[in-house]
Amino acid sequence: MLAKFAISMLFVIGISSIARATNESDLIDKGLKGVTGQEIHDMYVGKTCNSTVFNKDGDIVSNGTNIYSVDGTVTKTNAKVGEAPETRNRKWWMDGSKFCETLYGNDEPWCGAHEVFYRLDDKLYGFDKTGWTKFEIVCQ
Repeated sequence: MLAKFAISMLFVIGISSIARATNESDLIDKGLKGVTGQEIHDMYVGKTCNSTVFNKDGDIVSNGTNIYSVDGTVTKTNAKVGEAPETRNRKWWMDGSKFCETLYGNDEPWCGAHEVFYRLDDKLYGFDKTGWTKFEIVCQ
């Protein structure tokens, strides 16, 4: 019985460590690169993107699903851990070489690229000033 408990605890510990964020320097060593606004466009538009937001300790604090339609609309559903999901409709557009969208929390426009977003394989990342992961985004 004790052996079963120990194995289950290792399984739980393993899963919780997978859910924690990594840091920027670990990802740079694996090939992390800044992206352009056009690359963000190509990853987002016509796809459903799932986002995970982390706190400074690397714990998940919210999850979201963003559907970027080719007509310039975005349907964003976000849920803080332990709370009900909330859905809002937003817009996206290109401004020259920058990808732009209205932000989920305050409807303010944001335009940018590599100053916020970085890519490794099929995942986008954002980091805080200390290099810890603030968010991860995967689009399909």
